[in-house]
Amino acid sequence: MPGPLQPFAGIATSFGGLRDLIAYQMKKAQGGSEEQALSVGDPGIGSPHLGGISTATSYGIALPKTRLVSSLGDDPAAWRTARAQVNVGDQTVSVPIIDIGPGRKPQSKGVVTDLSDPLSKGLGDVDWTKANVQIIPNAGPDYTTDRAAWDREQANIGKQFPQGGTIGAEPSPTPLQSQTDMILSLLTDYDEDTRNKNIAQAIKSL
Repeated sequence: MPGPLQPFAGIATSFGGLRDLIAYQMKKAQGGSEEQALSVGDPGIGSPHLGGISTATSYGIALPKTRLVSSLGDDPAAWRTARAQVNVGDQTVSVPIIDIGPGRKPQSKGVVTDLSDPLSKGLGDVDWTKANVQIIPNAGPDYTTDRAAWDREQANIGKQFPQGGTIGAEPSPTPLQSQTDMILSLLTDYDEDTRNKNIAQAIKSL
């Protein structure tokens, strides 16, 4: 079995929180392209190469495709069974890679990984923080072939956080769907002035 790869360091940001979901849906509702929407927010669903995971309800990180290919080869199956050991401050946790990112612009500013919103909250609501990351090949279940084991792993990750985890033994995409429905209602159920006020209030309350 291949051993851990050389660790790398840089900035970790968070993604997939309510702000990101709203910004993504706003841009799409305004007629923006997928690329434009991704430049300002996040849809809450990870890359299909990694299983199309509900990133808004999962512990995990995003890594750039170039990093995945250089470390694990151009093999999505290897990406899905790899784990990333993430060290932030005095906390270290091993999590799956659930999405591809950050983009080139954040990378140019030193960002090496994005933490899912649940992971960011589990680590103490961290964002734009120094982190060390080490990829460990073949270290966990594949979401697409052994969902039950993957869900158990998620529950065990949550137990590592001092304040307790936010995800149970069977994380479900249902909360994301409800959240997305709420966001879409803000965008479509009202006249433009009311819609803009609702969206501004939702963002302000986050």
